[in-house]
Amino acid sequence: MNLRIGWRHHQLVVAIALIFVLTAILLGVVYGFQGVSANGMLANLFFQSMGLLVISMITLLTGLVLHRPPSPLEFIRTHPFLRHKLRRLIRAVPILLAVSVFLPAFSALKSQVGRVYPYDWDQAFIDLDYAIHGTDPWRLLQPLIGYPVVTFAIAMAYQVWILLLYIMLPLLCVWINCRKLATQVLLTYLISWIVIGAILANIFASVGPCFVEPFFGDDRFRPLMSYLQSVDRQYPLMFLDVQKSLMEWKLNNESELGRGISAMPSMHVSIALIFFLATRRLSNWLGWLMGAFFVIILIGSVHTGYHYAVDGYAAIIFTLLIWYVSGIVAQRVHRKTG
Repeated sequence: MNLRIGWRHHQLVVAIALIFVLTAILLGVVYGFQGVSANGMLANLFFQSMGLLVISMITLLTGLVLHRPPSPLEFIRTHPFLRHKLRRLIRAVPILLAVSVFLPAFSALKSQVGRVYPYDWDQAFIDLDYAIHGTDPWRLLQPLIGYPVVTFAIAMAYQVWILLLYIMLPLLCVWINCRKLATQVLLTYLISWIVIGAILANIFASVGPCFVEPFFGDDRFRPLMSYLQSVDRQYPLMFLDVQKSLMEWKLNNESELGRGISAMPSMHVSIALIFFLATRRLSNWLGWLMGAFFVIILIGSVHTGYHYAVDGYAAIIFTLLIWYVSGIVAQRVHRKTG
């Protein structure tokens, strides 16, 4: 019953996810790449399940702390607080299953960035960054945050982003009581991956500062990468290993989950902004926390060498536009369905 309700509430979002998956499969056939990897799908399903488990434990602990029952086992079995949250978790299953298939399909398309449209945009974005800031933006940030311990903290925030990718969505599905807001968040989440992470990333194919030298032989960002490597000798910067792996995967044309090189626009910035837009409607303290996290990711996208500053600016503009349009769609959908 709850699964059926979950499908009825979110059928538009699930339909968009499945259409995207079918499109990825079709493009894979046309262009000769694997549209959806079974391994990637299973891996993503595992991560989504772990996210659900974490959210379930948080929900349970929250209930125990708030209600302080004399018998925790009896509370777990009978209390309406947990029964309500459990129903919401079950109703979120169609969404989480759809996302489990959706993200590997996205990874397959992202891995093809630079193939359909060549990597021709890096110099334009370098020039645009310089025109806006008067220099390479990382140089402006360096006097402020160019300290090993700060760089390490930013690197850890980048790793937390991956964790939040599998925790925040089920958390929002359980926490958001307003169906309109839930639909707006989910539509923005999926459409941002599609429009920003797949379509625009392919059209404006670019590799980003950390890959400019290995791809094009341009040593413009060597001082930044040298600084990061020097920090890595004091504090482990895991993203440097990821960058190395991304290069190897690109050379081997692998399309598993998390593969692919693209800079413009930044999905790190887009997803962090979506989480901020969603949580600020639910909780002041969590909204402020996710707002700070968004700013760190925006700055970190430049400081880690992954992105040009304009990658983040473009992600903000398009994400806000998608958020606004998704809000209009959600309003009309729920006005018709009641």
